[in-house]
Amino acid sequence: MADDREGAPFGQVEPQEWTYIGQRLNRSGKVMYAWLDHAGGERWYGRSLMVGATVGAVYRVHVLVDGRVVTGGSEAPRYVRMSDDGRRATWRADHADTQGRIEAERARRKAVEEHKGDLGAMTLSEAAAWYRSRALPAQRAGALAVLIDYIQHGR
Repeated sequence: MADDREGAPFGQVEPQEWTYIGQRLNRSGKVMYAWLDHAGGERWYGRSLMVGATVGAVYRVHVLVDGRVVTGGSEAPRYVRMSDDGRRATWRADHADTQGRIEAERARRKAVEEHKGDLGAMTLSEAAAWYRSRALPAQRAGALAVLIDYIQHGR
């Protein structure tokens, strides 16, 4: 949980160093922002604690006694250094994978909206040409998902 307050009363805030490890998808497909806290535990938030956080970077965050993180004011998270943790490459790869999945889902939704009624009227050759016309891998993945769904379920 994050707190947008402009600071907190003295003595109720503990500065800690946390590492941003990137975006993740939870079980329901919602985008989460993952951090490693000072004890090495993962914490996932439904919104970013800060704009423009770099995967693998260490930030000084101010944690309230009740566990919330201050996200605004003078106690907002601040960059400290890049982490020397050997898992940085894995974090970046997981983050990139999540972003690819997000983009593929957006492309799938766009493909569904663009061609909702057209697929039933297409020949197999036309459907293949429509698929090949997609330039980006995420667009092709989205188009393929739409075609498979149509073949399996007729929708």
